[in-house]
Amino acid sequence: MRRAWMPLLGLSVMVVSAAAPAQMQPLADCSSLSIHLTGIPEAAGARCQGDEARANELIDASGPDRVFVIRHQSSGGHDYLRREEVTDIVKKLTAAATLDSLSERLKFEHFDIARYRSAANAAARPASCFAFVSYAGHVAQTTGYRHAIIGSYCDLTGKELDSARIVQLLRAISADFW
Repeated sequence: MRRAWMPLLGLSVMVVSAAAPAQMQPLADCSSLSIHLTGIPEAAGARCQGDEARANELIDASGPDRVFVIRHQSSGGHDYLRREEVTDIVKKLTAAATLDSLSERLKFEHFDIARYRSAANAAARPASCFAFVSYAGHVAQTTGYRHAIIGSYCDLTGKELDSARIVQLLRAISADFW
């Protein structure tokens, strides 16, 4: 079942930037990234990718019962990342799937979040999901930022995500640039 979700949530790695300045490579050790996932069981099996500049990084902590993807994108010295509403990001992520019950933007610590239900296709059972985004390093005299963390989590077991679980997952994410 998780395989049907991968194309949908694989789009999340492209939402922040369509073109990465350097090619990401699989990493044996996630600790070399500037984003981190710690303190939850999902962190132990995470797969990571990154580039030498630590400007384009990915943590995939998906498993048979969940899809959990975290992406960090950093701008170069002469550009910046434009802020995008988390609800607009959800609409982009789910463009190829069914979307239901999209919440208003919610705030938790560094993150803007939106809850939603989505299915990989019309025949699939909808999953309880949330998307999150965080921006850091505001660029003076612009509307842009140096860093963006964007991600999504979907529970594929059919259970509804509760607020305590969302808080647990978001608190497990940290970054060297906050």
